[in-house]
Amino acid sequence: QSTNDRFILKLIEEALVRLEDGEYGACINCSKEIQPKRLDAVPWARHCITCQDLQERGLLDDDDES
Repeated sequence: QSTNDRFILKLIEEALVRLEDGEYGACINCSKEIQPKRLDAVPWARHCITCQDLQERGLLDDDDES
């Protein structure tokens, strides 16, 4: 299994935990709703599109990233 595959599996497992906890669909950073269209495309998404952009630019302190 590649590093990327393991990372995606971790994100999916985290999404399942958020689903069980009733937190699925909410951004883990700002708690705003992640748009359904985004979740359809990336069901394991952790961030809303705004926070995802910040994270990708290194402007979001996300201690859970590996």
